[in-house]
Amino acid sequence: MRLTSAFRLCCLTVRSRITARKVRRPGLPGIEFYHFGRRIGWRLLAAGSKAGLDYLIAPVKNIRYFELPFALQNLPADSGNWLDVSSPSLFSLYVAKGNPHSRVRVMNPDLNDVQLTLQVAGNLGLTNVSGARAGVDSLARGKDSFDCIWSISVVEHIAGPYDDTSAIQWMFDALKPGGRLIITVPVDRQSWDEYRDVDYYGTQPYVPGKGFFFQRFYDERTLYQRLIRPLGVEPSRLAWFGEKQPGHFANYVRRWLEDGNGFCVDDPLVMVAHYQLYASWREMPGFGVCGFVVQKPL
Repeated sequence: MRLTSAFRLCCLTVRSRITARKVRRPGLPGIEFYHFGRRIGWRLLAAGSKAGLDYLIAPVKNIRYFELPFALQNLPADSGNWLDVSSPSLFSLYVAKGNPHSRVRVMNPDLNDVQLTLQVAGNLGLTNVSGARAGVDSLARGKDSFDCIWSISVVEHIAGPYDDTSAIQWMFDALKPGGRLIITVPVDRQSWDEYRDVDYYGTQPYVPGKGFFFQRFYDERTLYQRLIRPLGVEPSRLAWFGEKQPGHFANYVRRWLEDGNGFCVDDPLVMVAHYQLYASWREMPGFGVCGFVVQKPL
């Protein structure tokens, strides 16, 4: 059994490398994160951490190939005091390495996630990364603290004692005047909530007859109603990315849940073949993701 598992991991690692070479010509957005993640994977394995395997096999998963470059492109030009609210840790590590004069603070209610991020930061020699186990509600106690805050595919998972609207207002309030908030969330042709049988994050409320709340999918109306209008400021940028054929992402998620992260090894090819940028939400045929940027007035 152990030999079979080791052989499968070896095959997946080789496939991951071959896949990355295949998508160089199409110019896949986010491929820089792929290579950065694989370097982290090798470093972690050399340090004796099994966490390196996931970085090697699928360092970037599905729509993150849009979300990570979108957030990177919209970072402030000047260095400053920056905050990551529970985003995929690969992004903050990449940002910290490329912006050594900025301070990057990572917050996440999952202690294991924070500890792994700090472990990798130490392995990379990054001295400008700090972290704390904390939920977004901890920002309700602080004002005007950060030059930039990003939260990549996070607020859609927030429900319970406080919701996504409260969360994004706390993030906005925590910005200094002139500070920038960068958000990505999933969207669909109409808004709906997804429930699952398992509480994946250990923070999700249980709803009788439905299961554990997992995430919220926004349409254009609920995106503005829940996340943008409460801030009182129009986005300085809105971007849309999604599937070309309705139902593709739903089938992808089903296979992912059945087969595990090894299924994600071909994600770069999948993103090139089946997903694209759209000029507006109205043009999107099905599932996608929206990225938006809001600037706090001076």
